[in-house]
Parts: sequence; structure tokens; C-alpha cells
Amino acid sequence: MICKDCVDEKSHAKGLCRKCYDKENRAWINQRSREWSRKNKERVRLQQDIRRYGRSRFEIFDRDSWKCKDCGMGIKEHMKKWNKSFDIHHKDGNGIYSKDKQNNDINNLITLCCSCHCARDNRMRPKKKKFVKHAKAEGGRE
Repeated sequence: MICKDCVDEKSHAKGLCRKCYDKENRAWINQRSREWSRKNKERVRLQQDIRRYGRSRFEIFDRDSWKCKDCGMGIKEHMKKWNKSFDIHHKDGNGIYSKDKQNNDINNLITLCCSCHCARDNRMRPKKKKFVKHAKAEGGRE
């Protein structure tokens, strides 16, 4: 069958192609997706972990004894201070947002608290050149 809206593609459902069906039912699809995500938080988190680290974050936490590798802060203290779990850090900087290929080797991943992770990320970023505003020459043009 041919799509009744765009007349180009094969029919998917209700006489529409996949693209036209999704466009027409976007609100319903988004609502169902949000409902599924709320009911399946653990599965969603595992999918995110696999995309970011190639494995569950808990493998790295277990290996590092649930402590920050830099300062030694434990999970209870971290949860009390930051109200969230530890961060996973890519030692070489090649994480999900890297321009290079993502390196999810287990030896490249370490457990860090929020403050140590921030400090490491700031050290890894190249320093920006300071912008110096040149003063106008007196009585002359720029």
C-alpha cells in the first residue's frame, strides 16, 4: 500500500508511512515513551551506562570499593554531601563527548566524587587565551 499523506512510501499503520505516522502521533508516542521510561528506570540507566562506559557503572564502583580514587570519600558521605552517586571518569578524556573514539576499557575508567571529577576535567581542558582589549590611540582611529 501507498501512504495516503505523502504517496511515496509503503504503508505502516492507519494507511500512513512510518514518517507520516510518527509525525501525526508524536504527542502520543512521546507520552508512551515517558511512561515506559518512568516504569523502567533501571533498564534506562543500564542502557545509558552501556552507551557511556561499555558496562554497568556498578562494575567500576565495585572494583574501586565504592570510594573516590583521588580523595577516598565513601558513598555514604558522597550521597550526604552531593545527593547523587559517584561519577565515572575516563582517564584519557575519551568519553561519550570526546572528538576521538570513545575508550571504555575498564582500566581507563575510575570512580571519582563530584569535586575530584570537576578538578580533573578542568586540568584536562586546554587553557583559553586571555582576551586583551587594546586601548584606542588618543586622538586617532582604531
